[in-house]
Amino acid sequence: MNDFFSTLYELFGSNYIEGFSENLYDGGVYNSTGIAMFIVAILGMIIFYLLKAQKPLTFRFWAWCIAILLLCIINFGIAYALSNSKLAEIYTEQNQDLPYGFGSFAGFGLVNVLWTLVLCLVTSVVIQIACINTHGNVPFPFRKSHK
Repeated sequence: MNDFFSTLYELFGSNYIEGFSENLYDGGVYNSTGIAMFIVAILGMIIFYLLKAQKPLTFRFWAWCIAILLLCIINFGIAYALSNSKLAEIYTEQNQDLPYGFGSFAGFGLVNVLWTLVLCLVTSVVIQIACINTHGNVPFPFRKSHK
């Protein structure tokens, strides 16, 4: 599974950073970050649509955008924290300074944000198609809204 997530996070090889990517792979950071991203994004969308079924205010596109933004912020923090802590642990065990700065970890976090956006969009579409009670209007109008 680490191979699957490393391919995604390295953007199919175009975002491979020598040393940094290898350390993330060897430390299992790709796997733990990917699983956390899937759980947060999918559960977040399920919770949004459950609330949407109960609260008319969430029928609005801006509410969906806020939910996505919150999920992206959470997943950015998870990716940043997991990668930073794991690599700091690895280099501390080797009595070396961490050779990567904020930019490396933030870049990894931003890639996690990208995949969070994609997963949230796909999850939203699947939920709207599968569940009749979503009213089908956020983020895209799939069927007639019952507002």
